[in-house]
Amino acid sequence: MTLDGEVPRQLEHLLGVNEVRIAVETGSQRVVWFFAYWQLGDAGWTYPVIPDAIFAVRDEGGRRAFLVEYDRSTETLERLLQKLAWFDKGLTGFSFEAVLILAERTRRFDLLSSALRRRSLSLTVLASTMEEIIEVGFFDMAFVELPGGGGRKVLEPPREEAET
Repeated sequence: MTLDGEVPRQLEHLLGVNEVRIAVETGSQRVVWFFAYWQLGDAGWTYPVIPDAIFAVRDEGGRRAFLVEYDRSTETLERLLQKLAWFDKGLTGFSFEAVLILAERTRRFDLLSSALRRRSLSLTVLASTMEEIIEVGFFDMAFVELPGGGGRKVLEPPREEAET
């Protein structure tokens, strides 16, 4: 019996999602919960499309939830766009602030941004590389806003300025 190329690809994806978890849970925000794709069924996830991870943080404004797609460019861009279209339709009973695309290379942002311009999706899509996340910190990182790629957004809520 021989193993095909699928096992290492799945292993790399699993390890990448665990890297995301570590970055989120060791970041500067208070994490309320984090579920990887393999845990979502046990957590009651009944939606037809499964993100690679979901997590929520708590701050002064309340709870903020995010969907995560760890993109190693092993699935087609069209498949990723289909998932984003499903998320854009809404997940009844589950509100989220943004979909975070964490990729291996910034080149994927350009392709995704171009494809998103041709679609009329209303959800917020933010992107970064895993390298940047690890180097800068998950909640200190300025994510690229897609489509467009010009704007950047930090997930940490704005701090109130001290009165002088």
